[in-house]
Amino acid sequence: MPGRFLQAYTVLEFEAEEGSQIETEHAQRCYQTGRKPSESYGRVNQYAARAEAQTYMSADTFGFKCLVIRVTSGRVRLLGVRVVNRLYPFEVPGRFQSNDDLLNRLWQYSVNTVQTCSEDAHADCATRERVEWMADGYVPAWRVARVALAGSRGDADVRRVQGCGNQGQKDR
Repeated sequence: MPGRFLQAYTVLEFEAEEGSQIETEHAQRCYQTGRKPSESYGRVNQYAARAEAQTYMSADTFGFKCLVIRVTSGRVRLLGVRVVNRLYPFEVPGRFQSNDDLLNRLWQYSVNTVQTCSEDAHADCATRERVEWMADGYVPAWRVARVALAGSRGDADVRRVQGCGNQGQKDR
C-alpha cells in the first residue's frame, strides 16, 4: 500500500534570516512532474521566522500523505522534518488474508481508515472539520474496530466491553 495517510502535527527544524517566510501545505496526493499537490486543504500554514535556529510545530494535526514546504521569502536552511502522529494507540490483533488481492487491500484500507480517524475519538474524516459524529463512531468505525483493533490496554475482544455496540442484538 504506497504512501500511508497520516494524522499528525508537522515539525520543522531550521535556521533562518529574520523575517523569512515559510509555508507548509498538507495534501492527500503528491506531486507529479510539473504539477502541484492535489486534494490539499486549499490553504497553507504560514510562518515568519526569527533570525536563529528554531523549531516550528503546526498548531493542529492534518490528515495527509504529502507535505510541501515552501520558502516564499528570505533564506532558510532546513535541518529536519518530522511528524508527530496523533493516532489512538490501537493494537491490531485482527487479521484477514484471502487469495483475492482486492479483498486484502479493502481490509487494510478499512483498518487504516479507522486508525487514522481516531485521535481521541472516532472522527468523520482525517481532513476538513474532523468532527466526532456519533453515527461515524458507531456505523462504520465500530464494526471494523471490534474485529480488527484493540485498545492500548490490550483489550483484544472489545465486544465484551459493557455498554458498547450491539449488545443484545444479532450481528449483521
